[in-house]
Amino acid sequence: MGWAALQISKMVRLQTDEKYKTFAENWVRNVKISKSGDGSRMVCDSVVVSSSPWFDVYGNDFGWGKPIAARGGPGNSISGKLVLFQGIEQGSIDVHATLWSHVLVKLLADVEFIKNVTIT
Repeated sequence: MGWAALQISKMVRLQTDEKYKTFAENWVRNVKISKSGDGSRMVCDSVVVSSSPWFDVYGNDFGWGKPIAARGGPGNSISGKLVLFQGIEQGSIDVHATLWSHVLVKLLADVEFIKNVTIT
């Protein structure tokens, strides 16, 4: 887990305003929409992390009461997709992970991983 977090952190730190602008300008000229499913590279060798720290998941009240949990939903779920939300407790993170069953079985057998996970 530490190695994966380090790799994600490195990729995030590599992003700059200039890179974002260049990406957006190129994307407008040559639109490419990533697909999941058979024949997609995303199925077997990618990690996708989504959500935004700017969206206050637990601070919204649409008249049903305060949220007690956040879920990413099944849409566009591929193995290796992580949806991260600010947790309900200060400093915590809610993680919605979509993983193939054989990957999940290996994670559940990893004692160090399980010591650091709260499953709700």
